[in-house]
Amino acid sequence: MCLPVLQGYVNENTKIYLSNYQVHAKKSIDNNNDTKEEKVNNDDFNIIPENLLGLSTELTTLSNDNSLYFPIANSLDDKKDIYTKINESSKLCLNAKLLNENIPDRLLEPKPEETDDPDARIFVSVEALIKLQLFSGNWALIKNSNSADGIRPVKVYTLDDIGETDILLPPILYNNLGLKQNNINKEHNNQIYIYSFDSHYIPPVATDVTLSRIASPYTNEKRYLDYALNLLKINFTKTKKVVHLDDLIPVIVDDEKVKFNIKEDFNNFSSRNHKLRILFFKVTKVVSSNLPFGIFDPVTTKLMQVGVSHSIIPSGLNSYYNIENYPKVLGDGEQNEASTIYNIISSSLLPESLEYNLSCNILLHGSRGVGKRTIVYSISEMLGINVYEKNCFELLAESETKTENALRLECSKVISATPCIFLLNNIHALTKKNQSDMNQASKLISVFNDIIAQFSDSHRKLKLPCFIIATTDDIEKLSTNIQSLFRYQFKINNPSESERLEIIKFIAKGIPLAPDISLKNLATQTAAFVAKDISDLFARSGSLALERILNSLKTKKVNINENDIIRAGVIINSEDIDKALEKARADHSDSIGAPKIPKVTWDDVGGLQNVKKDILDTIQLPLEHPELFASGMKKRSGILLFGPPGTGKTLVAKAIATTLSLNFLSVKGPELLNMYVGESEANVRRVFQRARDARPCVVFFDELDSVAPKRGAKGDSGGVMDRIVSQILAELDGVGDGNNAAGDVFVIGATNRPDLLDPALLRPGRKFNLHPDLDLAEIAEQCPFNYTGADFYALCSDAILKAMIRTISHIDKKIDELNSENKNANPITPAYYLDNMAEESEKTVQVTKEDFQNALNELIPSVSEKDLEHYREIQQRFSDMLINSEDKK
Repeated sequence: MCLPVLQGYVNENTKIYLSNYQVHAKKSIDNNNDTKEEKVNNDDFNIIPENLLGLSTELTTLSNDNSLYFPIANSLDDKKDIYTKINESSKLCLNAKLLNENIPDRLLEPKPEETDDPDARIFVSVEALIKLQLFSGNWALIKNSNSADGIRPVKVYTLDDIGETDILLPPILYNNLGLKQNNINKEHNNQIYIYSFDSHYIPPVATDVTLSRIASPYTNEKRYLDYALNLLKINFTKTKKVVHLDDLIPVIVDDEKVKFNIKEDFNNFSSRNHKLRILFFKVTKVVSSNLPFGIFDPVTTKLMQVGVSHSIIPSGLNSYYNIENYPKVLGDGEQNEASTIYNIISSSLLPESLEYNLSCNILLHGSRGVGKRTIVYSISEMLGINVYEKNCFELLAESETKTENALRLECSKVISATPCIFLLNNIHALTKKNQSDMNQASKLISVFNDIIAQFSDSHRKLKLPCFIIATTDDIEKLSTNIQSLFRYQFKINNPSESERLEIIKFIAKGIPLAPDISLKNLATQTAAFVAKDISDLFARSGSLALERILNSLKTKKVNINENDIIRAGVIINSEDIDKALEKARADHSDSIGAPKIPKVTWDDVGGLQNVKKDILDTIQLPLEHPELFASGMKKRSGILLFGPPGTGKTLVAKAIATTLSLNFLSVKGPELLNMYVGESEANVRRVFQRARDARPCVVFFDELDSVAPKRGAKGDSGGVMDRIVSQILAELDGVGDGNNAAGDVFVIGATNRPDLLDPALLRPGRKFNLHPDLDLAEIAEQCPFNYTGADFYALCSDAILKAMIRTISHIDKKIDELNSENKNANPITPAYYLDNMAEESEKTVQVTKEDFQNALNELIPSVSEKDLEHYREIQQRFSDMLINSEDKK
């Protein structure tokens, strides 16, 4: 690598370091910095590579006379002759593989002519060429092994590193042959028959070719169509195109050229950072000696464009033509939301879907920037269907009637681009949940029902469907009536660490990164980031890298233009990433409403070692060792800090936010209250939802007694505080279970008056108290040696249950004695006794030695002594075979 830029002049001041290229190349790919430095070996460097040319070069120079291999005639007169004159003895069946990138002409031998059709080339191994008795660059005929028709001419070339039984095909040829792609881990039997031909054979020239445009949102627009037709004319003039009936022909269109109406060729216009699109045309007629194929001759062949066709378009062309591709959203062997959406849409594309009248209406909701739109575009690219996107805020008009008409107009555009996805962004803009005018909502529902009916009619006529997919960043804003229109609803969660790693790899592809950057560590550091945040992170890192180089040059008093540095190439190092990450975290904290926390470390907190240990066990342990809770073991819902003012409760919370590098949400009591019924509880749900979206996250309830007081108190207008407490308890149960993306959310409360808190917050399970005289080591010694981890968990659960039963029995007995003494007075209830008469020791449940003893006597081990002895025999039997066994040492 070169530093500080990717390229430049070498002079006497340039420092040159020799290293093992293969080792460092592997490091840069894996982004792993843990590999130890290895000694440089001069044998690893090949100054002049040998065997630069493959065997294909040698084959082309063997002989110019190929006629001895081909006993058949050189010409074909009609379609029937195709099957009678092909060399059946030289037929070969190969496995079709998709070519992911275009092979430059300079790498082929012999070098193709400038007029050769690059989409009519196939690539095989040298061994396959020998079996076919062909030379590199010869014509051959190929067909899909699963099709009785569809034979076509291609030129055969050989490349190194191709399997002997494989054949590489360009994506457009792959599709035109009717081959299926493996988009979701499905294996297809894609095999190709190759027939060798006379080396002097040339396919016949077509006299008449008719094309129709493939319907899409862009070919339906006149300016795009005119520009595409102009490019099509240029391509057919420069290239002797091989055309076959029902083939699709791609045309690459630059949005900037269409926008500014630039007529010249692509080569005369820089398309860097411009949006490129692929438009398609279909061959509907070929006149060529009664054959379904022929070569287009710009001088003699007549070309016409007539009508429109509706068809599935090929996938995999973006990477082949070096166009920005969408990231992979389907899980590798794992079922995620994107995989389910893919299955739903792909099922609707099957011909059988017409019989069942399937309709596919999907609602996607999730936080802004999480990738809802990307999922739609990625799936549409894989399935080969169009996307017509509209922002619902743009559909809003002065009156309801105009909004309805705008929706109907967009519907007609979608049907004209069948098969197509109607992507409605921000669907909540059309109707709000608390809108008073229900008549408006009912009119919109009527419009959507009409659109669905029109899509169904179009499906029956064209045999291809249209879909409605709507997105919203907050489903709470969306009217329930509108929600009912969508058969499927999916919550798109923030990406996990493994998903963030895939996003980082996709975004970092093509960005020069220094070897000191570990993408895996970066995925860990970007917790709670969505795809848009990660993209912004790399953009900000690039700016910081350029700024770093400019500052370095100013220090050395070197005057170099900024544009020259950009052209030379800028490398991003770990320092740039760290600075960008710090700024991104600050922006992310602002976006989720997190407060500005001053930097407080545990060194600033004097004493409180027990508190620190409990906090680390509650928060740090599940993050660093999630496998401990994989079996379903409940985590602690949170921690309650109580004590007089000034004892350091808030200081401890600040230390947690700073030291553990977690997102931090601070909640005050008045923030949750709302005058409308149900909105206060909704505010509680939103707080925990924000925490789940920003996980790992700590929710800090300061002055918890003002948020969760005892329920049933007088003066609680409408019982709003009771409902808030109930909602907090329900959310705490979800946090403890760790389900639904709540596993990395932790709750910390602080209060000066724990006696004012609702007792349910302090019940066992949320607050586990052990008797001071209890010695756990003594209990452990009494446990049988065949107890498993699950048995110990059951023992503790049974012990707390015994303690609760013992405490309740003691209180009931006391109440019965008091009621028996006061026969004439009103009976004392348990609630009255606990609030006014009970001692402090009776208000808490403490687990004693007797509770553990009783639980120990009743617990039956899950593994018996006989089973354990059997496992020991097996262990002893196989341990002798181990390399590191004691007998072998």
